[in-house]
Amino acid sequence: MIVETVPIGVNETNCYLVAEARGGQGVVIDPGADAEVILERCSALGLSIAKILITHAHWDHIAAVGGVKEKTSAEICCHRKDLPLYNALVEQLLYMGFEGDSAPPVDHFVRDGDEITVGNLRFTVLHTPGHSPGSVSYLTGNSLFCGDVLFEGGGVGRTDLPGGSMSQLRDSITNRIFSLPPETAVYPGHGPATTVGREKSSGIYLF
Repeated sequence: MIVETVPIGVNETNCYLVAEARGGQGVVIDPGADAEVILERCSALGLSIAKILITHAHWDHIAAVGGVKEKTSAEICCHRKDLPLYNALVEQLLYMGFEGDSAPPVDHFVRDGDEITVGNLRFTVLHTPGHSPGSVSYLTGNSLFCGDVLFEGGGVGRTDLPGGSMSQLRDSITNRIFSLPPETAVYPGHGPATTVGREKSSGIYLF
């Protein structure tokens, strides 16, 4: 499996390209900006993008979803509880001082426990709310793409935004992510990758 990290936008959001191998089918996770940069990297790797996986619908994770969708016709997957945020992309951008187009319709609403298959890759959906109501993490093999649930070194996603909940975030981290094997690689929405074991053993997540 290949995992390509493409930092994009003013927040340097991690957009991930995941595929079994170069030249195969793959997914784009969180196209938050710079659709042309994402598409150029997909082309360089020879990837055929089948799905766009959204961890959560804050603007810096979905602003380029329309551009990627237009060029790839990939299926957009998002949790229904984040649909209000997703549909308010233009308003989110304006609030941050940017202009942009609305996001195209979601093609598939994911639920906890769903399995998404792309080629020989299988992604299991974990509902991990707290940063947003519909925040999800995608687990494939021993790799977890968790959006803004947690970050390397003890950081966690904000809970002071609409729909945020510290109690839900605490539950998502301690009962969902930390229940995974310690060797599980964790790819967050911002910053470097880490592992479940490293974050769990740090003792920082005591809330």
